Amino acid sequence: MNSPVPDHHIHTWYSRCCPDIYDLRGILMQLGPQNVPYYCVSDHVHWDDDDAYFSHHLDVARELVAEGLDRPLFLGAELTMTDIHGRLPHLSVAHNHLSYCLVGDHYIPGTKISMDDIKGSQAILQSLLSQPELSELFETVTQMYVECVDQNHPQILAHPFSTFLRCQFPHFALLERFEVVCEACQGAGTAIEINNSEIQRHVLHPKPPICNHPDLLEAPEFYRRLIGILKNYDVLFSVGSDAHRFTEIGHIDDAMVEVARAGLPAKRMLNFLDHPEKVHPFAIET
Repeated sequence: MNSPVPDHHIHTWYSRCCPDIYDLRGILMQLGPQNVPYYCVSDHVHWDDDDAYFSHHLDVARELVAEGLDRPLFLGAELTMTDIHGRLPHLSVAHNHLSYCLVGDHYIPGTKISMDDIKGSQAILQSLLSQPELSELFETVTQMYVECVDQNHPQILAHPFSTFLRCQFPHFALLERFEVVCEACQGAGTAIEINNSEIQRHVLHPKPPICNHPDLLEAPEFYRRLIGILKNYDVLFSVGSDAHRFTEIGHIDDAMVEVARAGLPAKRMLNFLDHPEKVHPFAIET
């Protein structure tokens, strides 16, 4: 289904975790026939000076404008929080040209919990069940989000608590922590992402929790309760495909189903054309 809703979370092969070879032109090729209001790209920046690819995006973007780009283009990036205080990577190329950023975790700093080692991370988390250290870990991650949002005012917080969810650890206590995160995003004007790939992974094709424990919810229940919490706060939400394959670009239908299920008002959906104050100046206009 073609959707007029912008897809703010799209990767290219520069993210290195994409099996398909395509760049910014590939995004426009896929989104061009769709009724999206503008184009976006948001490759990974995991560590300092990990943004050398951005010069290529700039070159291609300028070529596209010269060729008669039919819609605005926003050059973004997905930045990984690199320490428990929410520090983001240093940008050597992109910082003067970045239109927007998503921030999120792909590992828990100071621990061995990481999406790169799911089995090892699961063993660590399972060992912490019913231990006071687990509550301290949740508080640390929550504070990491809050400090990152407070200090950086990013446009979008990507896939909240994704590292825990990837490890099949949908702990009910994270829902309470999410309320603290929502308060921070509300104050900073940061939108919270409803991620199509996460919904496919945790709602439509869920794996069971790592063990049978009363504090671990089934993934669909956890994710839907998480989205439902957004209704209690004056916070924007962003929808993204989190595309890592060419055919995934612009596919946000599953996310939109969950938006409707949760009863989130359309006026709270992030659209850069409605909120130009949220975007840095380097938005390549037609």
